[in-house]
Amino acid sequence: MGGGAFGVEAAAQYYFIMSAKDVDLAEAAMLAGLFKAPTKFSPNVNLPAARARANVVWTTSSTPDS
Repeated sequence: MGGGAFGVEAAAQYYFIMSAKDVDLAEAAMLAGLFKAPTKFSPNVNLPAARARANVVWTTSSTPDS
């Protein structure tokens, strides 16, 4: 999931220095956004792209199904 981290727990430790169970919703959205393209959406590589992708994740996950 970018930065040589494999798996959600490792990514949470790498990016936020905390366990995946302790991340907030914004951090969780950023981690979820990494699945599509880990290097492209890595906050360490391109923070604006990581934030934009997290917003896409947040919007699509919080929109009720029609």
